[in-house]
Amino acid sequence: MVKIGIVGCGGIAGLHMDMLAKLKDKAEVIAVADVDEKKAADAKARMGAKYSFKDHRELLKSGVDAILCCTPTFFHTDIVVDAARAGKHVFCEKPICMSIENADKMIAESKKAKVILQVGFVRRFDDEWLKYRELIQSGAIGRPVYWRHVAGGSAPPAPWFMDEKIGGGPFVDGAVHSYDFARFTFGEAKEVCANITKFRKDRTALDSGVAVITFRSGDVQMLSWSWGLPDGCGTSGLHDTMGPGGALIFGAPEGDHTEFIISSEKEKGKTGRVKSSSLMDGFLKQTDHFIDCCAAGGKTPAVTGEDGREALRIALAILQSAKTGKPVSLK
Repeated sequence: MVKIGIVGCGGIAGLHMDMLAKLKDKAEVIAVADVDEKKAADAKARMGAKYSFKDHRELLKSGVDAILCCTPTFFHTDIVVDAARAGKHVFCEKPICMSIENADKMIAESKKAKVILQVGFVRRFDDEWLKYRELIQSGAIGRPVYWRHVAGGSAPPAPWFMDEKIGGGPFVDGAVHSYDFARFTFGEAKEVCANITKFRKDRTALDSGVAVITFRSGDVQMLSWSWGLPDGCGTSGLHDTMGPGGALIFGAPEGDHTEFIISSEKEKGKTGRVKSSSLMDGFLKQTDHFIDCCAAGGKTPAVTGEDGREALRIALAILQSAKTGKPVSLK
């Protein structure tokens, strides 16, 4: 039985609590911590934990084997470093942190202590995105490809998401999933170019625009995103890919499934399905994987601190390109 502590009890932590409740035969939440003592008390009651704390450093003394770091991104570094130095395995929500310097520090301290540092790139456990990767790597529409993703709406309700120093906005906090999965599918990035602005002048983070990432493989990822629209407003979505052999199109969820279409000379519009619950199922698989790695004495997870660092490097390069108006090389 792996003894878990949760640091940061708001927002995404609630979803992780749901997953841990489904894995109670493998893991037990014995402690929670949040600077908001009411959130900590509520989480303690929800999970039947023994302890709640305001300071994560006290939680690290409570007998936990591992922690889930679910705080706003800016605060990840100190928590992860303290946990590593205390000999605790760490699941850290994405993005790993807000700077490469801090990412390197988190990775180094975890390696020095011989503890796990798993970053929360849940799409690597999502059957819909894994099917996409399978089709691309099988050559279903040839290579190189252009992967296009369009989404627009208002920002998450917590103000820190749109603080450029704490959350970084959509091209850091949200799109980091896409950067990581593109690396997972295509390999390392070569260059980025971005045109991003602020629709909402009352926030410090860039919130709307376009980013293009070119990979060494020749594949290209294109994102048009916004978290800057008025509340209740949204764009249509797009998730498709063009290649020399045709196109791959993923639709919106319909009932219990999401349909995809392979439009090529060979397949001529072949369709397939994945479960519409694949993302939520992915959260459970991700948590289960972390617990199994902890129980195995610190087995290297499928998603590492280095993966978190490289996705962050792409995100920061995109912000640099947006601010300078020039492409940024990733060597």
